[in-house]
Amino acid sequence: MNTEKNFRKILRGDVYWADLRPLSHVVKHMEGGVRPVVVISNSYNNKYCDLLNVIPMTSKKDRLPQHQSVTVMHKKDTRKSYLLPENTCVIHKNQLSNFICHLDSRSISNMNRAIMIQFEL
Repeated sequence: MNTEKNFRKILRGDVYWADLRPLSHVVKHMEGGVRPVVVISNSYNNKYCDLLNVIPMTSKKDRLPQHQSVTVMHKKDTRKSYLLPENTCVIHKNQLSNFICHLDSRSISNMNRAIMIQFEL
């Protein structure tokens, strides 16, 4: 995983691969393993704090309204992924590995909608 000195500036809406194994051993229904996550904490927080709020993503669609779709662009490959906001968690920056992409404006809107539905905002 990453070390403190080689982080790029982490922005809200960035998608990274993250190691969620430490969390899945503690919380029974938590998505685990190394999987893509989107950063939802604000960019100012991300600059000064070692902890990030993230939402894990999956490629599997289901009928829950909070599982909004986002477009993830990795190199020349574009994929539709689904947010799992019920698994929103706090991770340390060291749990991040490779940067994947920054979400486009439509996907950011879907991310905000997923958060609003999940937390009844």
